[in-house]
Amino acid sequence: MKMNPAVLSFISFIISSVGLMLIYSAVFVPRSSLILIFALLIGLFYIFVRRTHETKRKADKLMIISVSFFVSAMLASFIYHNWKLTNVISVSVMTKMTVVILVFISVYLNVIYIRAEQSYKKKRGNQRIKEEPKQGYFEQLFEGFKKDEDDGEITLVIGLSAENEE
Repeated sequence: MKMNPAVLSFISFIISSVGLMLIYSAVFVPRSSLILIFALLIGLFYIFVRRTHETKRKADKLMIISVSFFVSAMLASFIYHNWKLTNVISVSVMTKMTVVILVFISVYLNVIYIRAEQSYKKKRGNQRIKEEPKQGYFEQLFEGFKKDEDDGEITLVIGLSAENEE
């Protein structure tokens, strides 16, 4: 069976989401080094699979989200195993706070990345459709005088304004 990048990124997203839920509920909290190794293996396998298939932007975005979830899980696991200030905040409360904050930050950064990518595509795609720059004061004045000379008729101009007519 050939592995598709979209399927692999979806599986990676499911695994990272379930891992975050397990860490949040403190049911299973693996060492952060184990999460790092697992995330690197999935990332390298995804890169290998993606090179053999066509480009799928949605799969890439989902893989970026799942990698950021793996990073959040890795940091939360590190805090869970190394938290020493149990007098102030317990280990489980600190881990829950860390998971929630890191997931919000990673989702926010992914949304920013996706929006920046879309605006970049929009700018790059519309290079042929370029608006003409607005005329300055002197160009508008000279244009008004040129129109009068081109007609061949004598006209009386009482006032000429160089303001935008919008």
